[in-house]
Amino acid sequence: MKQRIIQFNSAVIGNNFDKAAFMSLAVLLGIAGFFYLYFVGSAIFFTVERKMAESDIRNISARVGALEIEHLKISNSISLEYARALGFKEAGNQVFVPRKGSAKAVSLSGNGN
Repeated sequence: MKQRIIQFNSAVIGNNFDKAAFMSLAVLLGIAGFFYLYFVGSAIFFTVERKMAESDIRNISARVGALEIEHLKISNSISLEYARALGFKEAGNQVFVPRKGSAKAVSLSGNGN
């Protein structure tokens, strides 16, 4: 009887350990698979986003280049005669006010005057 109880206990404990080990490994494999899919999906998502951002940068750079060319054309078309035709006048009696202390900042004398 004692021997039969020991056989029964070892069979039950052994089977439970095997099942528990299998379930633990299956759960760990499932978690590892989930993280693998998550990180691969994230890498793919960020790669696609980066390529879209690069495409947007190229389009915006092209637009900026076109606007710079347009700006140069317009700025080259402006002349003194065109400004006068628009009603602008040359400023007379121009007065420039120096910044206080600027003479000391540009002074070449060794004593700071």
